[in-house]
Amino acid sequence: MRYFRKERFEEIFKRAISEILQKELDFFKTGLVTITKVDISKDLKNCKIYFSAYDDSKLDYVKDYFKKNRRYLKGLLARKVY
Repeated sequence: MRYFRKERFEEIFKRAISEILQKELDFFKTGLVTITKVDISKDLKNCKIYFSAYDDSKLDYVKDYFKKNRRYLKGLLARKVY
């Protein structure tokens, strides 16, 4: 099976983000959160993370958590990947 660089990075980031969220998210506040897809631009400068939450009523909380803690999560991701 042939893997390209972009797809490898997407898989590595998806796995790393999932591991970070297992440790960082409060399960009782967010419920089950799944990273469904990671999309990295061709120049590898931008990354979009797609997620789903088991409890739809908690989607806004999870989205706000990501926005408020964006820099912190980026730092954790950088340390984990590099």
